[in-house]
Amino acid sequence: MLQSSMQRALRLVWAEPHIVEISNYLKKKNNVLEIEITNTWNNRLVGDANLPAEKRTTNATTAPDANAPLMPSGLIGPVTLQIEDPKPYVQKIGITVDKKLISKPEKALVTMKTLTATANIHYTTDGTTPTEKSARYTQPFELTDYTILKAKAFGKGKQPSDVAQLEVEAYNPKTNGLNYEYYEGEITSTTDFDKLTPLKKGKSTGLDIAAIKGREDHYGIRFHGTITMPTAGNYTFYLLSDDGSKLYIDGKQIIDNDGFHGEIEKAGSVELTQGKHSIRVDYFDNINGEALKLMYGNGNNKKEIPIRLLEY
Repeated sequence: MLQSSMQRALRLVWAEPHIVEISNYLKKKNNVLEIEITNTWNNRLVGDANLPAEKRTTNATTAPDANAPLMPSGLIGPVTLQIEDPKPYVQKIGITVDKKLISKPEKALVTMKTLTATANIHYTTDGTTPTEKSARYTQPFELTDYTILKAKAFGKGKQPSDVAQLEVEAYNPKTNGLNYEYYEGEITSTTDFDKLTPLKKGKSTGLDIAAIKGREDHYGIRFHGTITMPTAGNYTFYLLSDDGSKLYIDGKQIIDNDGFHGEIEKAGSVELTQGKHSIRVDYFDNINGEALKLMYGNGNNKKEIPIRLLEY
């Protein structure tokens, strides 16, 4: 039996399709829906059959055996609240961009579209939710820097569309990236770098080992620079490599993933203040496969470190 927040019995449902219309009983807010479940008649008779005759509360011409199995009963399966909107929705927005990573002074061209022809698209570029007072999309436009783009479509007599979102990264190749020193030899650990003389030095857009290496095996690279943390907090870093690698923040070892091995990811956490911190990643490759990737997260948000946060 279903009962409303006003303690009114809505309906007794005992056969399929088990649907109750409750629209006329709803208030604008603070509705409470209670569902009371009874056992099946068969199970009640089986239960009574196990009682002395004077304690039985049922009376049936033909009663089941006291040892008969019980039938499934109770609230079986999910309870679904089906809501029908009084107005149709504006169809969702499609956002396309010709590049998701801008190397300044490059630009990214943004195009938006909804299949609801009479709807107007409004958007923001600061990560806030758009309203009808936000900038209106009328034609493709360009982005020149890191942007969290959000868009929403509004139509007369219709519910607004869901918010569409797209993130476009950007970096300045003159300042964003890491310095590196490159080594070759029979390297067995990143600690061997201190005994070797680098064959070359330079600047790299992130941990780009393919662009730096001079041969396929037996080489090592030390990356170093600064990383800018957008907010203070406890950050977890994830370092994947084949073969060995280590991560240092502010001169302190955070992750030790050194030695000969295939692709292995290890993690380490550190409390960091907002702003710049020194960062160093040591990596070497022995033979066969090679891989190096550094990710980070604050809480459950694990992602690659944007180039714009790294500086030479």
